Amino acid sequence: MRMTAGRALLLVFSLSASVPARADVPLAAIRDGLAASTEFAAYAKETEASQALPPLSDPRAGPILRRLWNVEAVLAGRPQGTTDMDAFLTWGSAANAILTRYTNDGDAARNKEKLQRNFVRYQDEMALGYTFLIRSMANVRDATFVRAGHIPDPAEKERIFRSTRVKLAGSFVGTAYWVFRMAGTPEFGLENTRKLVAAFVDELPRFQEGLNVGQVMQLAKFAGEIASMRPDPALRGDLDRLLQLRRDVVDGKVAVTIADMAEWQRLIQEKLRLRTRYPAALKDQADKNAARPSGTSIVAMRLDRQGNLVEAQLATGSGIAAFDEAALAAVRGAAPFPAAPDDVKGESIALNVPIMFRP
Repeated sequence: MRMTAGRALLLVFSLSASVPARADVPLAAIRDGLAASTEFAAYAKETEASQALPPLSDPRAGPILRRLWNVEAVLAGRPQGTTDMDAFLTWGSAANAILTRYTNDGDAARNKEKLQRNFVRYQDEMALGYTFLIRSMANVRDATFVRAGHIPDPAEKERIFRSTRVKLAGSFVGTAYWVFRMAGTPEFGLENTRKLVAAFVDELPRFQEGLNVGQVMQLAKFAGEIASMRPDPALRGDLDRLLQLRRDVVDGKVAVTIADMAEWQRLIQEKLRLRTRYPAALKDQADKNAARPSGTSIVAMRLDRQGNLVEAQLATGSGIAAFDEAALAAVRGAAPFPAAPDDVKGESIALNVPIMFRP
């Protein structure tokens, strides 16, 4: 199930709510944000007959919304501590409740066409509101780890760190669905798209230790789709950082959670995909008017628990010797692979991996 922005933020906030409070965002800014939420509710009620939410361009609503979604105050409060965190959480929840009104707007969440129209109609409001959401989640993450760092029992501290990393990362990635859905709407302005994607990519390193393989692959998929739709150099730079994260995870340069056998195999398959090359000999031999052949070779490989390649041999040939040779070369060139997760048993693990060749 995709996580709504509201559920994501409330989960992150709930991880901090039961611990004594402290935040570095000025209390005056927090109180001003809370006051803005009350003012907005009153003004929205006055204008509800128009059947439209007030935009940032509205002379009265605009200043209220900017105080409500005060990104500058959130960023100025870093590095985040824990003073006044209860008030910060209340502000964040109120700000998110109003953001959800712009996202959902009645039945828009169940009506794809209406939701797409809202992405255009309220794009300035959503860009600012989601930027606030993303930046606030990062602040709460920092405060949560400050608190966890004071747990006296080392084993309990590590358990809390591990479980919290996973929960926070899942909540943060939950916002990616909305960020990239907006970015994938052609009429959603380029400047707003840049703002949202930059905020998400900037904050992602705070959460990446808790990511799992599937989340990394999904983020890379989102990035690839937006990059193909919007060939903008500034935007591409941020999207490339997400694509690079996938490569770094595949190469073992960035550690993520490998939950089970299926995720481990997915990571191995992705590493092989990135290393597989269509044989140059077939490219050179193919007649310009003839289609280049396709094929799949299945390689039987055995790995030790650390991911080192013990042996590799052809299990099922493709019928084209050049493909089979290239498949074995890809396996040997990609090694070593990620270490096996705990739920995979045995000192060595046998796998049959299909390697596809497409011209």
